[in-house]
Amino acid sequence: MELSRRFKRGRVCFQIAVIVSILICGFIGISARGQIPLVDSTFHPDLSSDGHVYAIVVQTNGDIVIGGDFDSVSGQPIANLARLHSDGTLDTSFPTGTDNQVSSLALQPDGKIIVGGSFTNLQGIPCAGLGRLLPDGEVDPNFNTGAFFDLSNIPYSLAIRPDGKILAGTMRYPGGLFQLTTNGALDATFTQTNEFQGYNVVWKILLEPNGDLIAGGAFDSVNDFASPGWAVLDANGNLKTNLHSSLAVQSEVFTILQQTNGGFLIGGLLKHTNGTANTVLDRLDSNFQPDTNFQTSAFTPLNFSSGPYLISAILQPDGKIVAGGSFEQVGGYFRRGIVRLDSAGKVDGCFDPGLGTGFFEGSDVVTSQPDGRILVGGNFGVPGLVPNNIVRYLPQSECDAIRVYIVNYGDELQVGGTCPPGGTNHLQSSTNLIDWTDIDVETEPLLGGLSGIIYLTDPATVSQSFYRIKKVQ
Repeated sequence: MELSRRFKRGRVCFQIAVIVSILICGFIGISARGQIPLVDSTFHPDLSSDGHVYAIVVQTNGDIVIGGDFDSVSGQPIANLARLHSDGTLDTSFPTGTDNQVSSLALQPDGKIIVGGSFTNLQGIPCAGLGRLLPDGEVDPNFNTGAFFDLSNIPYSLAIRPDGKILAGTMRYPGGLFQLTTNGALDATFTQTNEFQGYNVVWKILLEPNGDLIAGGAFDSVNDFASPGWAVLDANGNLKTNLHSSLAVQSEVFTILQQTNGGFLIGGLLKHTNGTANTVLDRLDSNFQPDTNFQTSAFTPLNFSSGPYLISAILQPDGKIVAGGSFEQVGGYFRRGIVRLDSAGKVDGCFDPGLGTGFFEGSDVVTSQPDGRILVGGNFGVPGLVPNNIVRYLPQSECDAIRVYIVNYGDELQVGGTCPPGGTNHLQSSTNLIDWTDIDVETEPLLGGLSGIIYLTDPATVSQSFYRIKKVQ
């Protein structure tokens, strides 16, 4: 979102995802075949296909509040804001949505929900840009920001202080970072006039335990002090000029995480000085100095994107990093839109999202449930395999598996597959399980076409065929 994925040589190794990955007939009534890695097939919120999920929060009872740009959920006309039960079904007790996009959500310790976006009413009640819901979804009448937030001052990021005060990051000049009291008024104790210069948008706010905050976004300087992509402010909003970014100008920071050892991870579209290659994830030590020992596996962009870049990430209890954004491969693995890295930044071959987020743009928000399952929202979907715009992944898959997919896409059947790195991959078909014909051969981890994700087969013969992937090392 600029403002703008060991065998001796010559030996043949056959790896089949599971038994049903060799298929025969039966496309009638079948939308997909083969093992579906990680995707929780029980979770089907059924959002509108042309929608977009930008924000997700999980309430203490397991309910899931989603915000974005959509017009239906589970076949019901619900716009931009909805609540799902923990199994993904629609909570019909939650009031109706908003008249325009929801860009950000934050959950307060008392269960109330802060909602930010470009709307002028919230649950049918006049409210410009930022409002608060009670835990049951009703609008909190004791919270009012007046007309401060509008289409020129949209809250893209939110953070809640321990005392209940609210930080909002926006796109506005001058300004871009504001603190509100618990009732929504501007907090007079906080410096509200910091000028984030460049694209002047704050995409992310991370609160430190000492009350300081790190603002990440699309800016090159703050108050004429050079600090591209991120800056540190004290608890009162005063810029800390003893700490600054060493990124190059036009960097964008979308996500910031604090590790248990005191270091920080910053993700986005990170440009570096002195000709050093761009990165998507860097690590800073506890003194905010770049950790040169941290180097992620290589990310490649979506073939229709100017990326790669990260937009959202979470830290798991074991220190692994689940990250979403716009990318195609990571470390030679096919990882479209979602990947898990170990604490050193290397791709985890045992977190295999299969076709990933599939078509369209990729993922915009990643969060987790208490049981370790991972929720990902964005603009994506694969018919029969990945639900539209929000998906839930299981915590673990097989490691380094080869997988075959068949998808009933409209009146056509499509076949494809994914493989771990190395060797040459042959996607093959057969009508007798003896004679096999190549229908795609790749050294890449994705078979079936680069732009369409999966191979378009001949509908007249596909129902009489078996499919497999042969890997030649």
